Amino acid sequence: MSLLEPKSLCSDVYLPDVKEDFRTADRVAQYRVSQKAFYLPAFPGWGYVPLSELTGVVVRNASLPTIGCCGKELPVLKLILRWSEGEKEFVIDPPKHADTILEHIRATRLDLEVDDRRE
Repeated sequence: MSLLEPKSLCSDVYLPDVKEDFRTADRVAQYRVSQKAFYLPAFPGWGYVPLSELTGVVVRNASLPTIGCCGKELPVLKLILRWSEGEKEFVIDPPKHADTILEHIRATRLDLEVDDRRE
């Protein structure tokens, strides 16, 4: 079975060896992260954000409303990645994996400031 090539979410930036980078990326919760990119599930394959294109990273506590009439909300941890063309929010489940993702980003992008809003 061949691996579909992950698609870049940045329209002008593509990794030349994306298949190999994806294969060697660390699995972190439902995502993958390498020294070059953050990979996310995207039907029918995977998408990625090159770490070189990030302009901001935010980690914050949030809540996810449940379906029904009870009005309950589940606490979750959200990771927000920003780049020149937009931003995307990701729910990190379990939350302990957020630190692993941040370590990869910080190792690659020393110049990038991470806004950690966890309490």
